Amino acid sequence: MPLRESRARAHRRVIRRRRQVVGGGLLLFVTLLVPAGVRLAAALTGTPVATAVSTTPVPVLTPMPTNHTLGTGEYERAPGGTDRQGAGPLRTYRVEVEIGTGQDAKAFAAAVDATLADAASWAGSGRWSVQRIAGEDADLVIRLATSATVGTVCEAAGLEDAAYSSCRTGQFVMINLDRWLHAVPEYQGDVALYRQYVINHEVGHGLGLGHQACPGPGRPAPVMQQQTLGLNGCLPNGWPYVDGVLVSGPAVS
Repeated sequence: MPLRESRARAHRRVIRRRRQVVGGGLLLFVTLLVPAGVRLAAALTGTPVATAVSTTPVPVLTPMPTNHTLGTGEYERAPGGTDRQGAGPLRTYRVEVEIGTGQDAKAFAAAVDATLADAASWAGSGRWSVQRIAGEDADLVIRLATSATVGTVCEAAGLEDAAYSSCRTGQFVMINLDRWLHAVPEYQGDVALYRQYVINHEVGHGLGLGHQACPGPGRPAPVMQQQTLGLNGCLPNGWPYVDGVLVSGPAVS
């Protein structure tokens, strides 16, 4: 091959490579410039920019709702009281709501009163009677409080991880605001039934009753079972008595 022709071909190859490099760089520049220009125009005009959406399924996490209200440690007392309910020895109670929870003391008291006056509750057995009073000498003080406050009060009494659940310590029945508003997953959204359970359970402690275990899969859970922490095969149940029969299970030490 003549030297002149070889040099000409080499020169043409160099020219082609330069064109490829310049063309690739120009394509990359346009690729980056156009979306940036679109975003700039959208920002100036307020027009939303369409974006690509992945079709890959994304797991949806549904944690238990948590109320982040900060408690004050001070309480509003529900005024007035109720008639005596039941025929056994009297246990009096007072109802209070922690200030700052956004909950109404009268409404909370009405829910507590209705639960404890029910024939399926403790007063329906004839073993106890209950009555709400507004005075200082109540046997039990039933309080609705934030999870932080409940955790502080109940853990001071020796309970672990108490901020999730409710408890009774001394004369105080501490009802957790988060559980009152949202219940627990095992109740499948039946907040009303869970509220009846938590009142009956914690007041049951105030009456001197201890924890019980699930008596068997598919059976109603005893109200003294720690249903907040799991049903262990039992069915949700908010009442001591079902069809007039006390629901019980093995004692838990």
